[in-house]
Amino acid sequence: MRNKQLVEKRKELDAKRGILARVFEQARTDGGEHDLSRVKTFGEEDVSALKPARIADRIHKANEELNAISAEVAELAKVDTAYNDQKRREFNAQAQGVEPAPGPGEKPASKSLGQLIVESGIVKRSLESGQSGIKTVIGHGSVSFSAAAAASKAVFQTTAGWEPETTRIGRLVELEYRPVQVLDLIPPGTTGQAAVVYMAQTTRTMAAAERAENTAYPESEFALEERTSPVRSIGHRLPVTDEQMADVAGLQSYLDNLMVAGCNERLDGQILNGDGTAPNLEGILNTTNVQTEAKTEGVNAFDTVYNALTKVRLTGRAMPNRVFMHPQDWQKIRTAKDADGNYLYGPPQDAGPMRIWGLPVTETDHLAEGTALVADLQKCQLFERMGIEVEIGYVSDDFSHGRRTIRAGRRVAFAVYRPLSFCTVTGL
Repeated sequence: MRNKQLVEKRKELDAKRGILARVFEQARTDGGEHDLSRVKTFGEEDVSALKPARIADRIHKANEELNAISAEVAELAKVDTAYNDQKRREFNAQAQGVEPAPGPGEKPASKSLGQLIVESGIVKRSLESGQSGIKTVIGHGSVSFSAAAAASKAVFQTTAGWEPETTRIGRLVELEYRPVQVLDLIPPGTTGQAAVVYMAQTTRTMAAAERAENTAYPESEFALEERTSPVRSIGHRLPVTDEQMADVAGLQSYLDNLMVAGCNERLDGQILNGDGTAPNLEGILNTTNVQTEAKTEGVNAFDTVYNALTKVRLTGRAMPNRVFMHPQDWQKIRTAKDADGNYLYGPPQDAGPMRIWGLPVTETDHLAEGTALVADLQKCQLFERMGIEVEIGYVSDDFSHGRRTIRAGRRVAFAVYRPLSFCTVTGL
């Protein structure tokens, strides 16, 4: 597969991001600050004996590696796109029996009408047969015939003569589709098992208090429970005939990219809306104990979102770092005006900040219109059991029918560690 190196580099990038995410999770204090002395592991390495300054150096170096890998991914993606574009141009040209359509910066060769007629052989055959009354003016690209020829009943025209040849240009217009909007924001991880199992504290009663001499210590209470996020499979397939694969240059690379995109688009929606019933993931919106803030009469959208932020901070004891909104709900925020008609988020000629109460806003139509989500994304994680694989082979009666089946799939688990770190906002 042409983009195999690109896929591997993206896996490497996700893995290194996951290592840093786990480092910062260890360093986070209950107050939302970061204390590097709390970091015990860096990837698979035990760093509990290292001083915070040494760990900071490791973090700086890891960031530099991330930047380098990101640059490689961007360059590989650019090369892969250019390769696919060239293959599509070659395919269109081959199908029509013409030279490939010009690429960017190239000019197509042009010929005058006179040249086309002479090269077609019509004039040459007429002169060789000894016909009179034919006058050809190559310089102006025109041809005139004798009166006898003009009196003929048959009119030489495109519908009863030489039909113009039309070839496709080297451009493919994709059908509109929903881009990935959520997936790239979720902290990544990996697992080698059929489920991600972790312990969660369910009871935390701190009874610590002042005591007098020779009196009993107050008794605290803690309780834990095991939680499981099963690995789910997302994928699809496409049967393709042998002739189609053989006759179209670059087709498999084009289809590979489409199959990968299909898996990512589906997973993008499952992260928010999966209902948890097998084989679905359990998305954030369907996780038990996620908080809710409803917009009420007389309270504007800005204040309602801030109420949700407060719930995440106070009840969830988390630090919200992202707000998801439906595009039409964000439109209402962006076009809000003060009493004098001035836009609160800046004049129309400016893009305006994609932020609310200091948090970045991500538009997604995976949310229903009127509903937003305030989230601390560090309190959830997407585990990769099997990265995206694109395979081709024979299924059922494919061999006898002269076709093959392309299959793409990935296996993942999604865990929402602390549901109270998320709050939906309704009625916007």
